[in-house]
Amino acid sequence: MNRPTPPTPTRPDEPTPLQAFFGRDPRPTTPPGTQALGMWLFLAALFMLFIAGLLAYVLIRVMGTRDYVGPNGEVFPATAPPLHTLDMPLVLWLSTAAILLSSYTIHRAVENIRHERQDKFRQALAATLVLAAPFFLAQLFGLGIMLKNNSDLAVGGSSALYRTIVVLVVIHALHLVGGLVPLAVVTKRAHAGRYDHEYYAPIANLARYWHFLDAVWLTMFGAFLVLG
Repeated sequence: MNRPTPPTPTRPDEPTPLQAFFGRDPRPTTPPGTQALGMWLFLAALFMLFIAGLLAYVLIRVMGTRDYVGPNGEVFPATAPPLHTLDMPLVLWLSTAAILLSSYTIHRAVENIRHERQDKFRQALAATLVLAAPFFLAQLFGLGIMLKNNSDLAVGGSSALYRTIVVLVVIHALHLVGGLVPLAVVTKRAHAGRYDHEYYAPIANLARYWHFLDAVWLTMFGAFLVLG
């Protein structure tokens, strides 16, 4: 008598990178270190995009302050105002303090979940989210003021400088949205008990992204301050 063949266990579908980032446990199907490698490659791509925009700003800002003499002796006037003349709103300093604090709190979140301190882990994530919201609003408000105060650059020879600043502002705003949405999702999942000391890859990836966001803003803000 033939015995019935037992059903073959179904293997769970491989999670997409977005599902893995937002908290689906990939341990049964994903080799160790896959998510971390993917995040580092993603950050490298974002870094190249940001550094290209920043270099364009530095070159246009510095080179544009001088008159240019063409090969035929024709003099082209400077296309950018003198250095240290662009207004920097005070609110941008406040937003800088907020992102530095949030970078610390998300670091504490990773350390707490690694040691299975669930309550402190959730508190640190919540604190990061609380700090991220005013940071986002202050960034939009402050950068908007900066563009408005320097709107005279939008026309004439200085338009290239103004457009470069706008591009940097847009890139940074997209970076912010790209960090706030996952932060809200993982904070919600953390309070539902989705993470522990064995599985916290989404938190670690988010922390890497948040530290990158911190570095991007400090570099961009520093360039605005030094060149003005």
